[in-house]
Amino acid sequence: MTLQISGTSGTHITGQYVLTAGGESTSYTLDREVPFTIELTGHDLSCVVQKVGTPGTVRVQLLVDGEPVAFEWTKEQFGNLSVATP
Repeated sequence: MTLQISGTSGTHITGQYVLTAGGESTSYTLDREVPFTIELTGHDLSCVVQKVGTPGTVRVQLLVDGEPVAFEWTKEQFGNLSVATP
């Protein structure tokens, strides 16, 4: 799986994602600037991020085996985004 968070370079986001692999779920915190990509190994993923009050856009895309399965974007100042495996 690949989690891609992109948009206006330098836009700050916070949030978390929960990855399930081998029957265990682990939560990871996100607090950084876009763009970035995270390669993940597991079978279920849910991710929630919030754009932190800066101008610009944020896009969150989840790919499984290279195919997009979830996508959201926002330009709202404190917009929330959520993606998960189907």
